Amino acid sequence: MSEVIGFFGGAFSPLHAGHIRMVFEVLEKRYVSKVVMVPASDAYQKPNLLPASERLSNLSSIFKWMSSVEVSTLDTSKSHFPHPLATAQELVDKFSCLHEELIWIMGGDRLDWIANNDDLKKMTLRYKFIIFERLSFSESHLRGYSKVKEVEDRLIFLPAIPFQDTKN
Repeated sequence: MSEVIGFFGGAFSPLHAGHIRMVFEVLEKRYVSKVVMVPASDAYQKPNLLPASERLSNLSSIFKWMSSVEVSTLDTSKSHFPHPLATAQELVDKFSCLHEELIWIMGGDRLDWIANNDDLKKMTLRYKFIIFERLSFSESHLRGYSKVKEVEDRLIFLPAIPFQDTKN
């Protein structure tokens, strides 16, 4: 059996219990055999974004003992915010895997992000997504869900994890 790699991109600012539990969940349930954590570059537009060096240090400290988790500097080494498709292609190239072996991991709050971006929506045709539902969906999250229904077979929905939202 080939290795199935889960790509978990995000700001991780701050890294919280929900991020950590999401990693454990996908590994424990064997959706993936390895998780690659890819924190966003410092050019990512998020209020109060911690410096990349701090976010990398936090991730590395938490996951250093897990051989099935890799913390990548792929995006943090860039001075711009790279397009997710470009990052996905770099991961495919790096791990020399077929696109079916790369699964994106994300929170349900990002459904609207996929639904409202044609390039990202195309990604659902090439990659599977594991989406953790949120404890409370906003109206925009629900709109996002309705817009991705046509690719639902490429989406794996997992139940909400308490404390996964940075607002909790």
